[in-house]
Amino acid sequence: MFLMTVHQINLAEIEAGRLALQKGQCAAVKRIAHVFIEDHSRIDNEIQSLADKFEVRLPDAPDAEARKRLAELAALSGLQFDDAWLRLQAAGLREAIKLGKRQLRHGRSPQVKALAANAVPVVLRHVRLLNEAKRHC
Repeated sequence: MFLMTVHQINLAEIEAGRLALQKGQCAAVKRIAHVFIEDHSRIDNEIQSLADKFEVRLPDAPDAEARKRLAELAALSGLQFDDAWLRLQAAGLREAIKLGKRQLRHGRSPQVKALAANAVPVVLRHVRLLNEAKRHC
């Protein structure tokens, strides 16, 4: 379940990053969007490898709620977009932290737990980058 959930989150985050590159007005938003796209793509490749190993079929799109939020985000522009994007990223990071902690506490697969543990520094870096962007935007 963890692999499927995080995969869908990664798909949504990658799409949100692409939107930020297209529609973001603040330079800091565009700068961190590149980082987020790269990091989520890399982690998602690891998730896909584990899913293949465990014969877990991953969804090919973000969940319905994430698609709705992405559509709402895509309808915005300028500073409204930047503000909404930053808020969406903050919410996503809070969710990632909860999922990771839950997996580290209750997960049964050592490989999946290792994936969650390896993502901790990435999440912490994203929090720092997001806080910096909030100050600049």
